[in-house]
Amino acid sequence: MHPKIQVLLSMLIFSTVGLTVRFVEMPSAVVVLARAVLGTLFMLGFVYLTGKVINKESIRANAKVLIASGIALGLNWMLLFEAFSHTTIAVAVLCYYLAPVFVIVGSPFILKERITGLQLGCVLGALLGMVFVSGFIDGELRGFWGIVLAMSAAVFYASVMFLNKFVKGVSTYDSTVMQLGSAALVFIPYALLTVDFTSLEWTTKGLMLLVVLGVVHTGVAYALFFGSFTKLP
Repeated sequence: MHPKIQVLLSMLIFSTVGLTVRFVEMPSAVVVLARAVLGTLFMLGFVYLTGKVINKESIRANAKVLIASGIALGLNWMLLFEAFSHTTIAVAVLCYYLAPVFVIVGSPFILKERITGLQLGCVLGALLGMVFVSGFIDGELRGFWGIVLAMSAAVFYASVMFLNKFVKGVSTYDSTVMQLGSAALVFIPYALLTVDFTSLEWTTKGLMLLVVLGVVHTGVAYALFFGSFTKLP
C-alpha cells in the first residue's frame, strides 16, 4: 500500500476516536491502558498468525527511540482524553491536530528539511483557525483547560512523529508492538495508583468500545501510521 494512502487511512480512523471515547464511561487512565494493552496484544497476534518473526536485533538497536516514542504516545493519549472532558470534541480535535504544524515548524531544525511556501501558508492558516476556534478574539475562551490539554497532547504527538524518523531498519509490525507495549508498561503502574478498579462498572457496551479502541483505533491505525514514517518526508 502506498504510504500516502496509509497515512490517509490512519487519519480517517483516528478522527473517530473522540466520538468513541465519549461513550466509554471510564477514567482516562483506564481507557489509555486498555487501548495500549489491547493494541499490543492484537499486533502480537497478527504477527504470530501471519508467520512473521520479530527481529530482536533491530529492536535492540532502536530500543531507546522506540521506548521514548511509546512513552510519548501514551502521554499524548492521556492528555487528549482528558481534554475531551474539559471542552468539546470539535475544539479538542482541532487543537490536537496542530501537531503536524509543530512538526513542519520543527522539521528544519530537527530533520534538516526545508519549509516550502505552501507549507508555511498552511501553518499560518492552521494557527489563524486555532485563534478563531479558541474564542480568543471575542474574549471568551471555550474550555480553556481543554485547549491547554489538547495542545499539550499535540506536542507529544509531534514528538512521536519526530522520534519515528530516527527509527532505522525496524519493520512496521515490530515498531508498532514495541511502541504500544512501552505505552502499556508506563500506564500499568499509573492506572493502578490512580484508579480504584473495584469501583468501576464494567458494561457490555463499554467493554466492546474498549476493544474497538484497542484493535481498530490503535492496532490497525498505528500499524498504518508507523508504516508510512520512513517512506515520507
